[in-house]
Formats: sequence, C-alpha cells, structure tokens
Amino acid sequence: MAETSGWGEDEDFAVPFERAEDDEIRRLVRQLIDADWGAWRRADLERVWARLGWTWHSAQPDDPDLSWSEYPYVSRLVAADWPLGLATAYAPKADPGQFHMLEISLTSDGDLLDQVHGWRDVWPVAADVLGPAAMWGGAGPWGLWRRPDTALVVGVHFGDVVVQVWRGDRDASTDSWRAASPADLPPEAGPTTPVTWDDLERELARALEDLIEDASWFPAQFILHLQSGRDPRRLVQAWNEGADLKIEATGFLHYPESADLDALSALGWPGEIRKGQRLFPGALNNAGEDAATAAHMLVDALRRLQVEPAELTYDGELTRRDGKLHLDLPRLGIARGDADA
Repeated sequence: MAETSGWGEDEDFAVPFERAEDDEIRRLVRQLIDADWGAWRRADLERVWARLGWTWHSAQPDDPDLSWSEYPYVSRLVAADWPLGLATAYAPKADPGQFHMLEISLTSDGDLLDQVHGWRDVWPVAADVLGPAAMWGGAGPWGLWRRPDTALVVGVHFGDVVVQVWRGDRDASTDSWRAASPADLPPEAGPTTPVTWDDLERELARALEDLIEDASWFPAQFILHLQSGRDPRRLVQAWNEGADLKIEATGFLHYPESADLDALSALGWPGEIRKGQRLFPGALNNAGEDAATAAHMLVDALRRLQVEPAELTYDGELTRRDGKLHLDLPRLGIARGDADA
C-alpha cells in the first residue's frame, strides 16, 4: 500500500522540534516495563522515580495548568527533569494518593508535520523493545502493549508523542475506534439501551472523523461496513484512499427499487446512484464536516433499504504496513460482526 498521508511536505515551519534519541527511548521503555510499581501509591512511584534519577515536584489539585487534561485526574506529581519536558503521574480527585497513570513526553514543540513524523519515528523504536502492539486506536493515534498488571501506551497527546504506563489496563471510555487481531479484540459490552438512528448517525460521524484523521498518522487504510444481520446485501460502506474519503450505498445495487434517485441526488449521491459511490476529496482537511455528511448519507441509505437499527451489524479492517487488523467501534451501539465472514 502506498504511504500517502495527505500531509503536505513542503511547508516552512518556524517552531523548533525536539525528539528523544532512539537509544534514550529504548532505555526508558525497558526501565518502565522492568519497574516495580507496587500499589501505585506515592511512595511506590517515588521509588521508581529515584531509580530513573528523577526528582518529584508536586502540583496542587487546583493548579490551573491542569485544566488541559481530558483525564479525570486533578492531582498529579510532576518530574520536571526529564530532558523533553514533563513526566506526569495522575491520580483521581477522590483518592489523590492512588495514582493510575504515568505520562512521559518523547517529543516537544514542532508543527503538525513534525508531530506526524515524530509519531512515525517513535512507535517503531518502542516496538523494538516491546514487540508487536496488542491494539491500535484513536483519536490521536496510539498503540498499546499489555504487561502483567500494567498497560504501556505510545500515542499522541496534545501534539506531543508520549509514552504512558497505566495501572491495570488503559482507560478506554472515550475510544471511538480500536483495531486489533481477533484474539486481542476486547469483548463487546453490548448497548445498554436500543440505538436510535440519531444515535447511530452521531457516533458514526465521530468514528469516521477520527478514522480519517488518525489513519493518516500511521499511515493506514480503513474500510468499514454496516449491514443488516438478516440480509447482508442491505449494506453500506466507507473507506479512505489517502487523504480522501469514499462511501458506497452497495445495497442499492441489489435493491434498485429502494433508490429514489431524485431524493438521493438531493442528499449528495451522484446522479447515477447504481454506481453507488460518493467521493469526498481531501477529507483529511475537512474531516468533521465531511464525516458528518457521509454519516447522514449512509444512515439515510440504510433506512431506504428498510434496515432497522436493532438488526444492524458492522465490521471493518485497518490495513497497515505490517498487516490487517479488525476494527472495533465501541460507541456505535450495534453488534460487531466478523470481518472474515
């Protein structure tokens, strides 16, 4: 697969970019996976810190510098002497002495293209030590390696490439997409309430937006199918081609009587709907709007194909240089099918 990312290559950037050296990253990753984290109390982390040669600096729960964090942690201890900025340990407000995650910056500053190249440079270095990742995901790409009692993540957080160590397993509550081998896919939680068309359209738009953006960082290609469980020919799909997004109402090829050409044309489908495809060129640069339009068109097509939300299933793949992985979209609220079926 050609490694076309959609990111420009000829811009002039004035922001200086720093990245940890490969040997520094390998040494850090080995130290993190070999560390004895104990019960993840402050004394346990201070012991790890001392072995790394770092010094603790405390930050208070009401520190305004913490407002950027999307994690539900408001107490932290900061090691300010890691060469590339902050190494931060997070603890929940309810128990500020019980830490749940450590995050260390591997890059700093730079512009978008620097950050993309930083990500592409850094995760293979970590993989040299850790082996193949158990799972990949977004938004903001990340890879996850599981170890006994901990999970190690290399990802992009607010523009910096970071390594995170999680107590137990990584917090997956905000994931819009994940990709793994079938053996490593997380079990389906199942919807707590029946999904509505509005719910599906909203979450599909979010998943497509994140997939369009995140796939460009790897680079990778994704394909996603949504179909009726009782009749898989009632199908729609979406995939990326470099920086472009393409969608297809495949079901209309099998059930042309369901296609109201005037209504579909008004929604943005091409005049010859039997070709069934709509291209969003350069969707990487307009991901939110194009993903929302695509989700609306796909959901409308499913409804015209007389599919009900309760019978919907999805499956998909993410193709990287090292092979294919199965997609997991935990927020869609519909059953995950078998991509190999």
